Amino acid sequence: MDDRVRVLTIERDRTLPPRELLDRIGATAERYARRLADLEPADLARSGRHPTLGVLSVTEILERFAVGHAESHVLQLQEALESASGGSGAERGA
Repeated sequence: MDDRVRVLTIERDRTLPPRELLDRIGATAERYARRLADLEPADLARSGRHPTLGVLSVTEILERFAVGHAESHVLQLQEALESASGGSGAERGA
């Protein structure tokens, strides 16, 4: 995705309700899980060179760029939902 498309996507997503965005992240995670189930251990061990991070395995790439990125957005959306409802994570034990 080029930067122009990325910026337009971000702008569009800012107009969507946080719950809808959480649902989209969940659906994307399910798609990833289905695709990952088809990979062999050797596939996950393959590596490539990132321009600034150096050599990363497929597993490291997934953890950093897919899982870690999605987790940060989930936390942002949860905070937005809590703010909208007047609650806090501390009240829920989070």
